[in-house]
Amino acid sequence: MTARRIKAPEYPEDTELAAGFTIRDYHERAAAEDRKALGEFLVRRFDERYFQTMDGTKGTYGFASLSLACLLIETLECFYQGHPKTPRGKGAGARMFRDFFGRHPAFEPFLEGGNWFYSDIRCALLHQGETYRGWRIWRSGPLLNMEGRVINATTFAKELRTAVSAQADEMVDNNDVWRHFLKKMETICANCSARLALSGLARARERNEQTGSSGFVGSRLGDTFDDGGSCLLGHNEHHLLSSRYPQHNRWQLDIVTNLGRGRGRRRVLLR
Repeated sequence: MTARRIKAPEYPEDTELAAGFTIRDYHERAAAEDRKALGEFLVRRFDERYFQTMDGTKGTYGFASLSLACLLIETLECFYQGHPKTPRGKGAGARMFRDFFGRHPAFEPFLEGGNWFYSDIRCALLHQGETYRGWRIWRSGPLLNMEGRVINATTFAKELRTAVSAQADEMVDNNDVWRHFLKKMETICANCSARLALSGLARARERNEQTGSSGFVGSRLGDTFDDGGSCLLGHNEHHLLSSRYPQHNRWQLDIVTNLGRGRGRRRVLLR
């Protein structure tokens, strides 16, 4: 099994949410209610994570571009509605796409014909790496050709840029959009803290291996792993579920560790 090296900052506040923009920067601007600055951050985050790959340059396939576009839509809509992640339940995912398309005139044609985009494009691309029912993804032509079953990925990405900028602008004056943005950001910052905890746990596991120690990482209630730095993390060895532990104002972590054929479970409190 090949291990991969993960680099974590010393403190969660130093984690970059976008190039040169840390969790600390976010907290400072959120406390000051600097909506314009955080709107600019939102645009930059989406640009770095999505659009710089979707820009249609040579070597960028339409299928890859539209797959990223589907990820972008779900993430952006979670920001707009204030969801920590896409809601579960029958029809919940498709409803997110309908809500997004219905809010942006350029995408209204994608509402015609039911939930075909969600099932034949989004789910097909993300789960199988292909489209269903004869849909094709090109780099030319109109944004949507329903009769020919063609989507122009380049124009799709261009309209998404407009949608991200529009949402950043709306956040300045719309209190609901601003409040939902803050709610989503709470989850993003919390996930960064969980990754830092996993970094410390993996390093403790590595120390156990070096000293020949057996058993579980963090086998005692109250063990703390709050340091950062580099660590080795084996594929699929640790599954981490994090939740707030209000009684002690700490992070409660449930670690499931695979040990050969057996499985072990230990609970660790992170100070």
